[in-house]
Amino acid sequence: MRRVVQLAFTIALLGSAELAQAEPMRLFFFSPDFSPGNLSVLAQAADAYFRESKADTRFQAFVRFEDFEREFLAQKPEFVLVPDWANDTLCLGSEFRALAKPVRAGESHGRKALIARPTVRRVADIAKGSIAATMTPGGPASGSALDRIRRDHPGVRIIPVPKEIDALLAVAFGQVDAAFVSTGQVDLLAGVSPKLGTDLKEIGYAESTPFPMIYATAYATDEQAEDVRSALSSVASTGTGKRLIGLLGYDDWVLVGSAEAAKRRTKSTASMCGPSKESAK
Repeated sequence: MRRVVQLAFTIALLGSAELAQAEPMRLFFFSPDFSPGNLSVLAQAADAYFRESKADTRFQAFVRFEDFEREFLAQKPEFVLVPDWANDTLCLGSEFRALAKPVRAGESHGRKALIARPTVRRVADIAKGSIAATMTPGGPASGSALDRIRRDHPGVRIIPVPKEIDALLAVAFGQVDAAFVSTGQVDLLAGVSPKLGTDLKEIGYAESTPFPMIYATAYATDEQAEDVRSALSSVASTGTGKRLIGLLGYDDWVLVGSAEAAKRRTKSTASMCGPSKESAK
């Protein structure tokens, strides 16, 4: 009888271990530059690709940074796909290891610029106006285009918004005079609403910004990180992979080598992170 009980207990333990091993890894995504029409479609595409690639990973996208931050701290995901400013131990409290960067037209950086209404011909026309933009609560980073705008035109008010599409719509509907956003977002808006998109124009202060990258957090094992790296190395070679990167607006993901990963080692400089909810003076 004792042997039967011990055998049953052993089987139960083995079953529990298999279930634990079967738990999918988690990949959390947040970017103020990304405006998906349907987050569930994006999540389904990501889950399908990683499952097909034998790196079963559950993808979860967040609209608001506050939700992303809360769930990151609560669930401790193994991987994140986030903007460069989130790669900071003082931001999310976790060491990040860069795994892969997205590319579009051969570039891993995008372009941001000041976009205005048709009646605005130059930055001087909004010297006492308003600009909508996504940024951290600490305000524009020193030396950034937004910082230069504020120094060159002290009367301009910077209005923080959670998403770049919000900034563009605010311009299109006359709520602000301009928006500092990724130029790709203008193309996206023009595709959805040609009238709104084509009425907006670039008036200056362009700068290059890195696309959000995929990082392994401190909660990922080396084996898990390698599984995801392997999956990302061939994402553009399958139908499900092409669909995923297409939804994200990229052509491919390129693996980050050890030298670049070391250079991008988690920073520890910021006091706050995430798009601000309060107006910057």
